[in-house]
Amino acid sequence: YSILRELLSFMTPDFLKIDIKLAQQAENPVKLQEIRHIVEDGHAVGCSVIAEGVETENQHKLLEQAGVDLFQGYYFGKPEAVKA
Repeated sequence: YSILRELLSFMTPDFLKIDIKLAQQAENPVKLQEIRHIVEDGHAVGCSVIAEGVETENQHKLLEQAGVDLFQGYYFGKPEAVKA
């Protein structure tokens, strides 16, 4: 039982976001294991897990295999100006 899971159980958020700095290190086996633990802890308390900063197909694949639910990043599209 991790400290993160304990904190999440008190806060009961709907979403848990994996920061760009960690998500972009998904190709590092040590960091990917950290991501897996975060995902497990989030799912254990009912959170959907989002990874931000996904820029490559390989990052997306690894994060998806780690159990991440939702993704943000340039891999899916660059930001565009919206006309009001």
